[in-house]
Amino acid sequence: MIKIIVFNTLEEAKGIIEQNFYKNAYAAKSIMTEKDAREIVYRNSRDYMLRHGNKDGEQLTLEELLRIYPGCGLGEELIASINLYSVDNLHAFSKTLLNPDNFSIFGPYQTIPLLVDGVKTKIDTENKIYFGAKVTPFFYTLEEEFRFSQKVQDEVEQYLKTNTQDNSFLDLVKERLKTYVEKRLTPDEINKFQREYFKFLN
Repeated sequence: MIKIIVFNTLEEAKGIIEQNFYKNAYAAKSIMTEKDAREIVYRNSRDYMLRHGNKDGEQLTLEELLRIYPGCGLGEELIASINLYSVDNLHAFSKTLLNPDNFSIFGPYQTIPLLVDGVKTKIDTENKIYFGAKVTPFFYTLEEEFRFSQKVQDEVEQYLKTNTQDNSFLDLVKERLKTYVEKRLTPDEINKFQREYFKFLN
C-alpha cells in the first residue's frame, strides 16, 4: 500500500528529498557506467566494424542504441519525490528525480483518478528513460500553502509591462498571481489517491 506523507513545510520535506537525490545520483552513475561499458564493447564488435569500418567515434544509429542500451538500469532503483497538491479545486503534482531544487510540474487534473493516471504515466515513462531501472514514487503533500511572493509578482508585472501592450492581459495575470494558492490534499483526497493508485499496482 502506498502512503502519502504530510509535511508542514517544504523545508521539512527537503531532508528526505535530498536523501532521495543522493541515492538517485549513485544509481544514475551506475546506470551510466553500464551504458558506457556496453557501448565500448559494441564499438569493438564485428557488427560495428561491418557498419562503420575502422572509424572510431562514429555516431551510433538509433537502431544500434536501441539494441545495446535497454536493460542498463535493471537492478537499480530511483526514487521520484512527488508533491501532490490542489489549485482552484483542481489537482496537480510536481516531481524531482536528479535535482532536489528543480521540480517538473504536471497538471491540472480535474479528478483524483485522473491525477493518479497522470502520475502513473510519468512513472512508466521514467522507467523507460532510465533503461529499465525501477522508479519508485515518494509521495508527499505540504500543510503550508504556496503563494507567489510580492517580489515575484512585481517582477512578472514589470516584465509584462515591457513586453506587452495588452492591459487587459496584464490585469488578468496580476490577478491570477495574486490569488494563486497551492493547497495540500485533504485527508479524503489522500485516501482516495491511495486507493486509486493501489489499483494500478495489482
